[in-house]
Amino acid sequence: MKQDESVAVSETLALLYFRSATHEDGEHGHAVQVAVCRRYVADHGWALDSEHQDIGVPSAGYTALVTRLRALRAQGQPVVVVIATLDRLGRTAQRMDRLFNLQMFGAVVHAAAQRREFSMHHADDAVSATIRAIAERYVAGPELAQPTAGKAYSG
Repeated sequence: MKQDESVAVSETLALLYFRSATHEDGEHGHAVQVAVCRRYVADHGWALDSEHQDIGVPSAGYTALVTRLRALRAQGQPVVVVIATLDRLGRTAQRMDRLFNLQMFGAVVHAAAQRREFSMHHADDAVSATIRAIAERYVAGPELAQPTAGKAYSG
């Protein structure tokens, strides 16, 4: 992990996050993700601040990413989080809260392979409301997220 504390606050810093299911390098392997993300950062002229990785489900690497993001944003630093593809944050709707949380901490999230920005600030109100509703529903816990099959509403 590289961290340069001397970067000017006005320069946008990029935090990279990689996640692969196993240690093997395949279509979504670490080496492929690193190359795609670093090229994307260079194409945009951002300064690379740090890289974070998880094998399997998002855990220690993701936690370190969020910790670094929060520290930089507390200093007023513009920050982007770059991932190879959106599914690197997690494959299920239950993990969409990760995208929402990164944005709530002040990062703009970019998927390098898709060459796409995912930002609440650039989405229309309907999309923003939908993402917030999904995130809030799953953050609330599984007992609130699961439909009550077979029970009629008696309100």
